[in-house]
Amino acid sequence: MADLWPDTDVTPIPGEAPATELRIQAKYLSDKTGGVLSCYLKTVNPNEDAANMDDGEFIYDFFLVAPKLEYDVRLLRMRYPAAFYPLTVQATTSVTAELSAALNAWVLAVEGYPTKFLIQNDVDLAVMLEAIFGATETLALLRSVIMQSETAP
Repeated sequence: MADLWPDTDVTPIPGEAPATELRIQAKYLSDKTGGVLSCYLKTVNPNEDAANMDDGEFIYDFFLVAPKLEYDVRLLRMRYPAAFYPLTVQATTSVTAELSAALNAWVLAVEGYPTKFLIQNDVDLAVMLEAIFGATETLALLRSVIMQSETAP
């Protein structure tokens, strides 16, 4: 059988994929805490989330990890199309509630309750991630996990 793929330019999309930014942030946290904390990305199979699946969509969960405690917790879920934007970021319920007033223009609500944020570009993504990482609940979690890691065997 002959090659059936079209003779088109398949040059990668310019810029960085949003998941790359999460990997970079994971490295920053590990460096900042001397490896006490780190993060990892888990790819979510779109077939496992079929109720909300769009064609060609990428879905990632971003986890905080405390290796000494054998503890990990999801901080957010990011979902984006092949063209990267617009994308959605879903944080924990309390972080979303805390940030929804300040970032109201980005809020996607279900029945009036904020559930996730719609991000249009890489600049807005950086603002959103900084807000999530600096949210009251996130900072409390980081402090608690660091303290417990320091006393773990």
